[in-house]
Amino acid sequence: MARTFTATSYLEINSAVISGPPATVMLRFNAANITQLFPLFYIGDKDVANVYWLGYADGATSGDPLTMQIRNAGVSPGASDFRLTPTANGYSATTWHSAAFVYAASNDLRIYLDANDGSKGSETAGVTAPAGMDRTSIGRFGDSTPGAQPADCIIAEACVWNAALELGEIQAYADGASPLLIRAKSIVAYWPIVGRTSPEKDLFGWGDITLTGTAAQTAHPPMRYPGRVQAWKAPAGGGGGFQAAWARNANTVLVGGRLAA
Repeated sequence: MARTFTATSYLEINSAVISGPPATVMLRFNAANITQLFPLFYIGDKDVANVYWLGYADGATSGDPLTMQIRNAGVSPGASDFRLTPTANGYSATTWHSAAFVYAASNDLRIYLDANDGSKGSETAGVTAPAGMDRTSIGRFGDSTPGAQPADCIIAEACVWNAALELGEIQAYADGASPLLIRAKSIVAYWPIVGRTSPEKDLFGWGDITLTGTAAQTAHPPMRYPGRVQAWKAPAGGGGGFQAAWARNANTVLVGGRLAA
């Protein structure tokens, strides 16, 4: 299952899941319309304005793009304030999409909608990483004065990596692969957002993320998760049927009546 966020509901933890590049945030979203701006994630300073890394679905802009913005108390334009808005393709209402925000380096930022675009932005001087970040939000712009957010955007499968993922990895996620199958050693936090409990569980231990307000449980997007492989072990000497053996290693096979990795 997933959650439908309203104007007053969001998930949040008062710590920053990353402090700067390289990093990637990916999530699945389903917006009710293409006329509003829906904040998808925010990593920034909870006590001030204009210090953050932010990604949102921008239905209020022509073309309905995804947008990424990085600010470090700067004014636009400048090395401490960067906004990247690809317009090659936009998202549709009431449709599940994948969003990938890649902060590879100070002069290498990319956005992928359904593993398309990859529009790259760069600054000659580079974008200054936000300093003093201490909040991670899903479904709202979580600075010192967040205010009410737009309603009716479903979000699920939010994951943060401390690495700049490659296009093939982003494509795998867009095709329905769980983050657990995508460079798991670089995952910092992964919230499937199943909508059953608050806080929502982080499967990688950074921190469970707490729900504020009411975000109804709704249908989850189709995903492929790692599972156990069933192998059959033939008893010594033959006969007597088979014994079911379960192994977590997907490479486990039956060799000569024995389980071998």
